[in-house]
This record gives sequence, structure tokens and C-alpha cells, in this order.
Amino acid sequence: MDGLIKLVSFVTIVIFLPGQTVLGRGCYRDPKIYTVKVAAESQHVLILKAMIKCLNSTAPLDEKLKGQYCPSVFDNLMCWPHTRAGIVLQQNCPDYINNFNTQEKARRECLFNGTWFIHPETNATWTDFTQCMRPYNPTDPLMEDLPKIERLNMIGYSVSLTFLSVAVVVMLSLKRLHCQRNYIHINLFVSFVLRSIICLVKDVFHTPDGDTRVINNTVTLTTLGSNWPCKLLFSIFNYIIVANYTWIFLEGLFLHNIIFVTTFKNSKRFFMYIIFGWCSPLLCIIPWVIVRRLLEDTL
Repeated sequence: MDGLIKLVSFVTIVIFLPGQTVLGRGCYRDPKIYTVKVAAESQHVLILKAMIKCLNSTAPLDEKLKGQYCPSVFDNLMCWPHTRAGIVLQQNCPDYINNFNTQEKARRECLFNGTWFIHPETNATWTDFTQCMRPYNPTDPLMEDLPKIERLNMIGYSVSLTFLSVAVVVMLSLKRLHCQRNYIHINLFVSFVLRSIICLVKDVFHTPDGDTRVINNTVTLTTLGSNWPCKLLFSIFNYIIVANYTWIFLEGLFLHNIIFVTTFKNSKRFFMYIIFGWCSPLLCIIPWVIVRRLLEDTL
């Protein structure tokens, strides 16, 4: 009995660990991404924090250095420190502006007279964010094979979906196979079927992009709608992944019980397995959705 309790505790911890839940092993893709994705509300808050940090961390330019240095400035997006005249200062693109490539550089020119470059069209100081809006083009050799890996992934899940569906239909059609043990098998197969379906849907579902433009050093973000279909898809994805692991656990638990506890008799509380298998994942997913909505409402 002590061994069973330890086994149940270990499997429960593994199933409900947040990190494992989000990863969804088997169909989760996590390449190194350098393109920023952030909600408009969060972006405005982050810009305000950057401005406050800039104002608090920079001191006024010494009178003796005027003409030799350009004064520090916040250009409505990022902070620029005192810069020696005649220098084109470069900084990494900010990581809080939607669709900016953080691997590129933003540039701001300090003229030889100790003043920042003024753009002739806007008649205002100007920062060059052109490079920041370039898409990230990785040089990793693995990226060349990524389409092949994706096709192999889709083929594997398609084959799995086909055979699992056939197995479920056969087990439901033949009455001689109707028993509690096989009902557990059917629910496990259904969880794998749902996992295959959601992974195939996720692979062809693209994260909606925002339209980011920089005008007079002010960023404008435009997105179509609230992107709720994308968020709903990944919430369902995480639920199915947890449900799949839960049914794997219940499969072992049920077999253990009928061998060592009920000695091959039908369980009188079989419905509890069904309820636990499909409802317990909600105890993990609902708090996750609430926390993401309140603290990190991003795509």
C-alpha cells in the first residue's frame, strides 16, 4: 500500500507540474524566436516603465560637455545615453515592441555640433528603427530541415489518428468487448485521438501578426480582433495534453486495483474514473488560463 501511495503521488506531481503541462511533449514546437510578441496594453505599460527608468537613471549633461556630447534622451521607445559628437550610436532593438527583431540594432546619430540628427521630413530628432522591423532569418542548419520535420510530424499524427479511431470504433461496436477494463482503454484511446487532432490543428494554425509602424518615434500597433481563437486553441491544447497524461495514469491505477484490490471484480465506483479523467485537468488549466489572462495576456 505504501508503494501504491508513493506511485500515485509521483505520477500526480509529474502530470500536474506546470512546466510539463505547457510543454505538451509530442507536438510542442519551441524554436528560438527573436521576434517580439506582446499585447498592445502590455506594450504601453512596458514603454512607460522604460521611460521612467530612463529619466531616473540619466543625469543632465554637464555644461562643459555641451557641444562635445549629445544629451541623453528618451525617444518615445527607448533610452539613449550621452553620446560623443560625431558618433552613430547603436543599441539592441527593444524587447517590448511588438514584431521588433531583438537581434537587430536601432541607430541614432549624434552630429559633430553635439546635437541629435533631425530628420528633414519631420523636423524632429529621429531614431532609425528600420533594422528592428526586419524579420528574423535564422542561420541554424536545422531550420532548413524544419519543413521535413513538420511533414513527418503531421504524417505520424495522421497515421496515429487513423488507427486509434479504428480501434475505438471496433471496441464500441463489439458488445463482447464491453467491460470496465475496455472502457478505460477506450477513454485512453480517445484522449490520444484528441491529442492527435489538436496537434494537427495547431501545426496548421498560425499565430496572428500585429501591424507595427513607427511614425515620429511613436509606435502604433494594430491587430485584428482580440485573437481569442488562438488563445482558445492553446487552452484546449493544454487541456488535452493533461487529460492524456491523466488517462495514462488511470489506466495503470485501474489495472492495479482490479488485480490487487478487487480481484477482477467490477468496480462499483467506476464512474469516478471517468469523472476524474476528464474533469481533473480543469483544476490545472483553469488557473493557468486565469493567470495568463491577468499577468501575461500575450499570444
